[in-house]
Amino acid sequence: MDTEKNKATVRRYYEEVWNQFKLTAIDEIFAPDYHVPNALAWRKPGIEGLREFVVDNHRMFPDLVYQVDDLVAEKDKVAVRFSGGGTHKGDLVGPVGLVPATDRKVTWRGIMIFKFQDGKIIEANGVTNNIELMQQLGAVRSPDPA
Repeated sequence: MDTEKNKATVRRYYEEVWNQFKLTAIDEIFAPDYHVPNALAWRKPGIEGLREFVVDNHRMFPDLVYQVDDLVAEKDKVAVRFSGGGTHKGDLVGPVGLVPATDRKVTWRGIMIFKFQDGKIIEANGVTNNIELMQQLGAVRSPDPA
């Protein structure tokens, strides 16, 4: 396993697919049988579901930008701690239902673990702090500090 090449592939994923909105890179970075074990029920599976997810996010946040904050690799896995953000310009269907566009600048953070096979990403698992995002959008109240 070449952990440095795998880390470079994850960086390329965030830079090209997310920041440059280069959807053709998905087919170069992900294995044809790519899957997400904890995928949302309404998403298409595999690469098509990923492509749809990226397009939806760019519709909701047209100025979307991701940053790789940390990368750790071992054997066939790469873990990334990331942050992202953008201006909420399109309706969002999230964990609290429909959130109409707010025109608010928001940020979020998350962690992903990518599994590699033959130099391509075969699997991805992760979490994003959606509660923090929903609070920034005004969709849920922030906890009372008292």
